[in-house]
Amino acid sequence: MPGEALHLELAELAEALGGAEGALAAATTINGRHLGRDILGVIAPGAVADILLLPSDPTVDLDTLRDWRILFADGRRYDRSVLDQWVEDYRRYFHGWFQRGIMGPVASIAVGLFSHSD
Repeated sequence: MPGEALHLELAELAEALGGAEGALAAATTINGRHLGRDILGVIAPGAVADILLLPSDPTVDLDTLRDWRILFADGRRYDRSVLDQWVEDYRRYFHGWFQRGIMGPVASIAVGLFSHSD
């Protein structure tokens, strides 16, 4: 599942920081501050923000992040169904028969041709 590592990392942060609210702050606001930019990790006029619309409060239960409905990114709205279809298209293209059956073996041969042995 795309983004699984992020969910696992947030769960570890929640455990280390004593709850979901601290984990979300560490991943957004605090991280933005450490990057030295006041426009990251906050929702404010002029700030750079991607926003997920969720069915419930993620500070109560981080698992609600898995059930997002709408994403706003780069000033555009993306419905969950659209992005799910994009992921499926990606998997079909990059993990389909052509990639596994033809490009994978070709890449293996190419790596063998250019590898250096001492």
